[in-house]
Amino acid sequence: MYRQQSCTPGKNKANQHQGDPKYIVYGLEPEFTKEQMEAALSQSFGDVHNDLKVLFPINGGTGKIHWIFQTPVDIYRQLRSRQKLTIGWETHTFKEFLSARKCSKCQSLEHTATLCTAERTFCGFCMGNHRISDCISRCPSCINCRVYNSNNKTKYRTDQASIDHTCSIYAAKIKSISKNTINQQA
Repeated sequence: MYRQQSCTPGKNKANQHQGDPKYIVYGLEPEFTKEQMEAALSQSFGDVHNDLKVLFPINGGTGKIHWIFQTPVDIYRQLRSRQKLTIGWETHTFKEFLSARKCSKCQSLEHTATLCTAERTFCGFCMGNHRISDCISRCPSCINCRVYNSNNKTKYRTDQASIDHTCSIYAAKIKSISKNTINQQA
């Protein structure tokens, strides 16, 4: 309907479950490095830390950063009962990190831009033929919900941006990732 189908489901790694469970540690200083995060995990989790993999930081929007780390499924259950992580003299909240891959070109939740074969760019806010950084629209329109509605004769709301976490398709993807994580650890 709106975009060329840019990947065949089940045919590439981006479409598969995104690996082991991930956790996010909140509220660290911007200069906190990957090496410091690895040392903090080592101090907090002892021998288990060798199985934890520090992945990347994300901006917290409050002048702080949050670090993402990955854990094997067998350690997942142990970590679920913990809610705090002590780093230095500070206590930080951490919890499971659920996030879907997203293409910044066509807005699909099935792959990233490096694997995208769409012929044009779709804005993540208004569906227009431009990058989101160039968007001047005030009216959001979700391409993922529109495509799903068209293909499945459903009536999901489309008056949100595809980058909005209230998007029904995004919420379903996160629920699927969460369900897969729970099924893996059982």
